[in-house]
Amino acid sequence: MKDIKLKSDIVNPYQQLINNFPNIITKEKIRDLDNLILEVGCGSGKFLTKYSQMKAGNFVGIDTRYKRLVLAANKSIQFPNIFWCRSKAEEVVELLNKKAIKELHIYFPDPWPKKKHIKNRIANSDFLANVKKKMVKGAKLFLKTDDLNYFQFAEDNINKHFEILVKSYDLYKESAIEEASTEFENMFHKKGMKIKYLVAINTD
Repeated sequence: MKDIKLKSDIVNPYQQLINNFPNIITKEKIRDLDNLILEVGCGSGKFLTKYSQMKAGNFVGIDTRYKRLVLAANKSIQFPNIFWCRSKAEEVVELLNKKAIKELHIYFPDPWPKKKHIKNRIANSDFLANVKKKMVKGAKLFLKTDDLNYFQFAEDNINKHFEILVKSYDLYKESAIEEASTEFENMFHKKGMKIKYLVAINTD
C-alpha cells in the first residue's frame, strides 16, 4: 500500500531556491534605499525588469509566491538596482525608514469579489494612507485592473489620499501604450478584456 503524502509533507522546491539569491531576494537591503519604485504583486518580474531599463531608481518587486520570486530573480540577476521581497506589501512599506517611494505600481491585484473578503483588497484606505507617509512629494501611484468593481473601489480610496491625474476604462482603446506590460495585462488584453488604468500623484 502506498504512503499518502499530506500537503504539509510536500516541500516546495522554490522555497529552497530562494536561498540562492540572498542579495536579490531580500527585505533588509531596501530599508534605507532612496528613489524607490515598488511593484505590488510583481509576478515573475516581467514588468519591473523591463521598466528598470526605462527609468532611474531602485526597483523593488513584492510577491508572496516562492516560484514567482525565483523566476524574477533569474531575470534580473545582472541588474544591481532590482530587489525582490517575499512579503506582504504592508510589511515592506512599514519596513522603510524614510520617505523614499517615488512610484508605486499596483497591477492586476486579487479583486477579492466576495463582500466578506473586501477587507483583503490591497487598495484599501488604510494601506494607501500608510504608503503615502513613505512617499516623496510628487510621487505617483499607478493602478491597472480588468475588474470594474475593483477599479471603482480603488478609485474611491485613492481619491481620499491622492490627486488623480489619469483615468481610463479602456486603456488600449484610449491611449498609446509605451511602458512595459505585465503577464496578466498581456493575457487579459489578448482575451479582449478592457484594461482599467489610473495614475495619481502625492501632492503633500
